[in-house]
Amino acid sequence: KEGYNVIITVERGNRTDELEQIVENSKANGVILTRTFYDDRRIEYLKSSDIPYVVIGSTQDGDSVRVDNDNYGGSYEMTKLLIEHGAKYPALIGGDPELLVTTQRHDGFMKAVDEAGIEGVLYFPGSLDDGIVTSDIDISMKRDVDCFICMDEEITLMTLTALRTRGILVPEQISVASLYDSAILTNGDRSVSAVAYDEMYLGQAAAGTLIRLINNETVADMTSNSFAIKLRDTTR
Repeated sequence: KEGYNVIITVERGNRTDELEQIVENSKANGVILTRTFYDDRRIEYLKSSDIPYVVIGSTQDGDSVRVDNDNYGGSYEMTKLLIEHGAKYPALIGGDPELLVTTQRHDGFMKAVDEAGIEGVLYFPGSLDDGIVTSDIDISMKRDVDCFICMDEEITLMTLTALRTRGILVPEQISVASLYDSAILTNGDRSVSAVAYDEMYLGQAAAGTLIRLINNETVADMTSNSFAIKLRDTTR
């Protein structure tokens, strides 16, 4: 609506070469980062380049303008609800430990299990491929885990595949839920329980905030508390 064109570039980790190519060739009036790392090099680069930018997610940098979902609250509410529905020993299968959102979701999970008095829960950080997830599941099944809570939709699908390969029935023998919802979790042979966020709102808020920054207007951090817990076919 404001007459801007949009350039989308694929992120390849905590590095700046993609950004440098865009910024130094004067191809952008502003930048939106869609996720954040610990000690994020891209933020330091953008600050030194004096180009307006907005971060979707949390950041250690107090000068950055942030727009974020309540990932901590979503993780806490999903874990709490699954425990209320009978999960006695949930395990958390984690994402990239370099991402701040991973810490937010982990902390929400831990608050819920601590409040329930569940001790010795299993947490598997860095579960980013089928082999690691399969190993996590093998360890968990020896410890009588009855619920897998997965950091995102890709880890959830890997978990469901590994359980199916081992003949473990979902949800009859074990429940599975994702801390991030997407269409791929509802388009399969069964729909997956997940935390659903209003991503349209988040994107609009980030873009609107960036345009105000470009126009030298005053802006503030925003956290969207709009999420819903969707209990579907994969949980009891």
